[in-house]
Amino acid sequence: MKKIITIAIVASLFLTATSAQKTTFGFNGGLTMSSYKTKTDGDTYTSKSKTGFTAGIITDIPLGKSISLQPALQYTQKGGVEKETFDGYEYKSTVSLNYLELPVNLVYKTNSAHTKFYFGAGPSIALGLSGNAKMESGGESESTKINFGSEEDDDLKGLDLGANILAGLMFKSGVSVSVNYNMGLSNLFIGGDKDNYLHNNYWGLRLGYMLKGKKK
Repeated sequence: MKKIITIAIVASLFLTATSAQKTTFGFNGGLTMSSYKTKTDGDTYTSKSKTGFTAGIITDIPLGKSISLQPALQYTQKGGVEKETFDGYEYKSTVSLNYLELPVNLVYKTNSAHTKFYFGAGPSIALGLSGNAKMESGGESESTKINFGSEEDDDLKGLDLGANILAGLMFKSGVSVSVNYNMGLSNLFIGGDKDNYLHNNYWGLRLGYMLKGKKK
């Protein structure tokens, strides 16, 4: 029930942000290269990168001639990979985390009639939808479900706050290519502190298309 309420709140924020006049809409999709940084029992570790998928809808709300606000609603895969060799055996652990993410970026665009360069930054909020941890060794594998929430029997916190930066090219046709980096600010360990934490981070590469709005 809490997850349904949170999804409704995120969707409401998105719809409110996109209700302004002259707003244009579009969609995008691409790849993520994600990792996580964790500290437990005094040991700090950064995982190897994991390739994932992202897709969603994006809006552009003009605030001036060259500045706009760009909220988006994205399905984004995060996580990471750990590898370790012990007694001659290699162990591989792959953590896959699926989120509904709402980034809100303030974007500056160059004034060009054809190809526009743009860059921006802003906060993001992501809601954990599902996840799993897969352990592989000696040709065998075992998967464990990851539960999001705030109770002691949950594995990770359900909300992941982050800071986002992005840059890209927008072509006259409406096609865009962009890259972003999202740094997780939330400690995802339930009951965690400065000495016990887990933070998500990822790079995103997206191909998008903005629908042309009506001329007034």
